[in-house]
Amino acid sequence: MSIRKRVIEGLTWSGLAQAGKQVCQFGIMTVLVHILSPQEFGLIAMANVFLALAVLVSEMGIGNALVQRKEIGEEHLSSAFWLNMALGAVFVCFSFLVSPGIAGFYQRPELVPIVNVLSLNFLISAAAVVQQSLLMRAMDFRSLMIRDIAATVLSGTLGIVFALQNYGVWSLVAQMLAWAVFNNVFLWSASSWRPRLLFSKKAMRDLMGFSLNMTGFQIVNYFARNVDQLLIGRFLGAQPLGYYALAYKLMLFPLQNISWVITRVMFPAFSKIQGDLPRVAENYAKMLKYVSLATFPLMMFFFVVAPDVISLLWGEKWEETIRIVRVLCFCGMIQSIVTVGGSVYLSQGRADLQLRMSLVNVTLTTLSILVGLQWGILGVAVAYTVFNLLWAPVSIYVVTRILKCDAFRVYGILARNLLPGLLPFAVLIGLKPYLNLEPVVLISTLVLTGGALYLCTLVLLKRAGVVSW
Repeated sequence: MSIRKRVIEGLTWSGLAQAGKQVCQFGIMTVLVHILSPQEFGLIAMANVFLALAVLVSEMGIGNALVQRKEIGEEHLSSAFWLNMALGAVFVCFSFLVSPGIAGFYQRPELVPIVNVLSLNFLISAAAVVQQSLLMRAMDFRSLMIRDIAATVLSGTLGIVFALQNYGVWSLVAQMLAWAVFNNVFLWSASSWRPRLLFSKKAMRDLMGFSLNMTGFQIVNYFARNVDQLLIGRFLGAQPLGYYALAYKLMLFPLQNISWVITRVMFPAFSKIQGDLPRVAENYAKMLKYVSLATFPLMMFFFVVAPDVISLLWGEKWEETIRIVRVLCFCGMIQSIVTVGGSVYLSQGRADLQLRMSLVNVTLTTLSILVGLQWGILGVAVAYTVFNLLWAPVSIYVVTRILKCDAFRVYGILARNLLPGLLPFAVLIGLKPYLNLEPVVLISTLVLTGGALYLCTLVLLKRAGVVSW
């Protein structure tokens, strides 16, 4: 099968997987937010800031190194498996040692048992890194899709059952552990590869040059994405963090459903043609075009309907998230574009440059968040969004330098693709105050009207030669 056909097939299956997973997650989250309190979501967010980071460190970027490398042998696979398992065990022990310190940082002693139990995820996740990498390397996104959705549904159901039995925050702990277990079982059933009692230092050296830089990037990037929640939890408390964490999850929906799906598929695809820079550059431009045409109007529409959706689905106790979500909608537009560049860095083996960029990013992000904290969680959201707006041109410029293409062409694509969403956005903002409708009818009316206006505007601008697809 040609690369083009494999990419199309990969995008199809990966897109279906992400859409199905997000629908399931949204439904599960809707049920859980009715049962649990913002404080319980805040406690899990506190624990996750540290634990999700440690998962990245424990994997050491080896999975991505297996995908990026042109040729791999049994010695690479088995060595990677045993190293991941050893690191997973080390991080379980490490988490037990540092959990009192984490609880002390937030001044929440109940975090100690939560962190200890969730640390088991290190060992569970390590056991499936190689299997997942092999499926990604083969671009077998169909297998990944089926298993990911099944794990999400089963673990979410378990979390809801625990919540109904009044287990509180432990419902979310059970959901997270169950997802890791189900995901592992399904990945092992999908892959015929099994580890051998083999460890090669030479094979690990082949992978480490890429994986260490990749690990460094993932650590720094994780802090860049989570420093806002880290500082909110420390200085403002669990309840404000619960509001902010939910708003941030909502902002991530278009990134997870569009940008991350495309990047996940294009990384192995770009790796196969990494020596042909003009071809990679052309496909990078196409990725930006399609992503922006989807995420720009989506985030504008969500800005309009967010108050009604949150009030309808989650009730008054979550109304504090509305203003945060609206600010982060603009952040979501920006991040959906910047995220696409990740597949270029990795496919060209430039995880070192990606790491250096991330070090600058996390430093400036932290400074902006510290400034925003003076005005509470809304101030954090505004500061985070403004920084992302200023950082985006820098990120795009560096990616285009790697590909030796024109950055202004990229800016032109983004500017033109912003236009089709502006008219529907303005109409909906002006129209909404005059619509005295029931919430479900109001949301449906706004979505259908906005969608129709967007499609009409898009067609007219295409005929005028302003946009293309």
